[in-house]
Amino acid sequence: MTGRHEGVVGYRVFPSGDAGGNLAGVVLTADWPDDMAQLARRTALPTVAFAKPGRAGVIDTRMFTVDGEIASCGHASAAVAAEAYRTGSSQAPGLLVRSPGGDIVCRAGGDLDRPSVTMTLSVSAWSVEAPPRELAELCVTRLDEIPVARVETGLSHLIAMVADTTALAAIDLDHDRWRSLGRRIGVDTIGLVALGDDGVVHLRDICAPIGDTEEAASGTTATAVTWHLHRLGRGDAFEIRQGVEMGRPSLLRTAIVGAAVEVTGRVDPVEP
Repeated sequence: MTGRHEGVVGYRVFPSGDAGGNLAGVVLTADWPDDMAQLARRTALPTVAFAKPGRAGVIDTRMFTVDGEIASCGHASAAVAAEAYRTGSSQAPGLLVRSPGGDIVCRAGGDLDRPSVTMTLSVSAWSVEAPPRELAELCVTRLDEIPVARVETGLSHLIAMVADTTALAAIDLDHDRWRSLGRRIGVDTIGLVALGDDGVVHLRDICAPIGDTEEAASGTTATAVTWHLHRLGRGDAFEIRQGVEMGRPSLLRTAIVGAAVEVTGRVDPVEP
């Protein structure tokens, strides 16, 4: 999908350099269309956000993947903030992007053609839990030092470590098996992480339970990973590299700010 398609404006969210990023579509609308799910499926984008501006600095959203409506989406919320900034739909310095899964505060700035967006996301729950038995069959986990966690950000995430970037690249992407696992344990995404040096985190986000098998950049999952590592004493600021194995490298910078997580990255409009 490029440019505008049936009212959808496309964005590459959190690209690294001039390539990569996760695709999202934004539809600014005065009323919710009756065919939102069908339109999202036709675009074949990972997520389409329908955005309805309200009072100053507030936009209500509903998010759809090819599988249907989801409660929240970080990268699509960043795309909404970029669209509002570029079109002047919101002149407020901070934009509240509201969705059924919760509110995300966004700040957009810089070049209108390639704005930077910072999102502030809250974590409603974090718990360490025993890894599901299927996980070891699908990837080589590293459980000796860092346990598996369930983190709630508006979406529900399972976060697990793998041995290194080689193990991360070798993960079996059997869509049906990951989808079955996620739905059995009640999570929306499964974030698989390899730790690098100097605060670099390598992430693959398996989203088969709610949409595509894998996503190239994920604001909510990056939030969950950051919160988990912070709670375990591993740091409070990270550079998250994602999408490399998909050929769509992405870069998200995250930091703990009080009781929330800030996620920052560039958002590029898709050229028609």
